[in-house]
Amino acid sequence: MGQVGNKNKKMKKKRSSVDFIPTSIPTGEKEAMPDVHAVRDRRGVGINRVGVSAVKFPMLLETKNGSKQQVLATFKMYGSLLKHVKGANMSRFVEVLLEDFKTVPISGAKFKGLLQTLQRRLDSDDVYISAEFDYVVSKETPATKRPHLTSHKCRFIGQILKKEYRLTVETSVLGAAYCPCSKEMCLVDHEKDIGKGAHGQRSLASLQIRTNPTQPGMWLEDMIYMSEKSFSAELYPLLKRPDEKAVTIQGYENPKYVEDIARDIIVKVKKKPKVCFARVSVTNFESIHPHDVECIIEIAKKGRTWRQTNRGGI
Repeated sequence: MGQVGNKNKKMKKKRSSVDFIPTSIPTGEKEAMPDVHAVRDRRGVGINRVGVSAVKFPMLLETKNGSKQQVLATFKMYGSLLKHVKGANMSRFVEVLLEDFKTVPISGAKFKGLLQTLQRRLDSDDVYISAEFDYVVSKETPATKRPHLTSHKCRFIGQILKKEYRLTVETSVLGAAYCPCSKEMCLVDHEKDIGKGAHGQRSLASLQIRTNPTQPGMWLEDMIYMSEKSFSAELYPLLKRPDEKAVTIQGYENPKYVEDIARDIIVKVKKKPKVCFARVSVTNFESIHPHDVECIIEIAKKGRTWRQTNRGGI
């Protein structure tokens, strides 16, 4: 018994990784709840980002034509943590959304305010918020000109590191890609451009843009347009027979590799004077292979000169 007792005493003297962990909650008329997050941590390890993800919250967006569009966004919200702080108060992330931004249209400028509020509430030098949503735009069929709606995955990605604010806007657009070498091999009359066909597949172009200054930035509609016009052909939720014929002919007469689509998007981006950073990732979901193909281009502007960055961040 004596040996066990001495062992227990030694274990009690062992230093904890934190200064203090409350074991009970005081009772009384005004109950004081302990804040375990504020306990000092002794492990000496800082945390790059900690926070919440998969937070569903409505956003009211400003559109290019001056109207408002309400979307349901999925948020990721993070902050850095100093090495002596035990944990982040997770309720503060959602409180920031509930308090100020439920009914306020969120543009790039408002997104900065959202980040500043989060930074202040967390007392963090590095905060990050992304909001992904489906953005609906109007469209009409290519031949019959019938109006309809289509949606695209979009995302706002904001970060404040100390005092530097950065906003990246992302669009993900589907289109069609027809294979140039498949068409060339199947031609039976080169002069008349007549052949047996060219295999086609759906293609996904994800475009990220940053502008300088941040405001006014770039409209989602303009980013979607640049991607759509770079495919062999566009995709349409609604197609009548004359439209289907028009799309098929357009794609056949405009074959493109995945590299062609990515380069054509970047060429359009470079013509926008306020853009200072762009990253495009194009994926073709192959129709005659069990795998997909992908192309990434990432560029940044220094002064008036564009340069290739870190090979797309892979």
